[in-house]
Amino acid sequence: MGSISWIGFKDAGRAECLDMLGMSPALRNERDPRFYLAELPTGWTILFSQDYAFASERRLRSLSNGRAVLGLQASETVMCSTATFFEHGRQVWRVDYDCEFGHPEVAGTPPAEYRAIYERLTAEQEASDITDSEVDFIFETPIELALAVTGFRHDRSEFDWGAPAFHALQAPAAPRPGGLFAHLLGRRL
Repeated sequence: MGSISWIGFKDAGRAECLDMLGMSPALRNERDPRFYLAELPTGWTILFSQDYAFASERRLRSLSNGRAVLGLQASETVMCSTATFFEHGRQVWRVDYDCEFGHPEVAGTPPAEYRAIYERLTAEQEASDITDSEVDFIFETPIELALAVTGFRHDRSEFDWGAPAFHALQAPAAPRPGGLFAHLLGRRL
């Protein structure tokens, strides 16, 4: 898997998400789109990115004005994962796992499902440790919590409700370096 992130928007449809993100559907010939969007029957719209940093707290805060958003970041490379929930511009809860610490750090009050998820994965980890397995089950805690909240998990293609239909997006053009005058003159100043 490598490193990914996604942002879930509660009760915001595709058109609303595209508008707030400044994105548009990708052109058919776009080679490697960086973003994908899917509306789920669970009431969440998911924006998927292969950029771990995309679902940053700063971005979640700004996107949560007037709505609830959940951001998930996961890196199997360094075995860290984070689920963060914002609503109306403020962080409500965050569950952050880094393999260096061996247990999730929790801020705020996560949903009730958190305890059961953590206890189940801890039991799986303890059973795995007996056999000297190198599997890190606790890494899954934020990922499983995001699934419990939104009904989506990035490494699955089928769910009880069906399969998500992701559509490639074209990101907004980055501003050119050098400012407005350089842009108008077509060169850097």
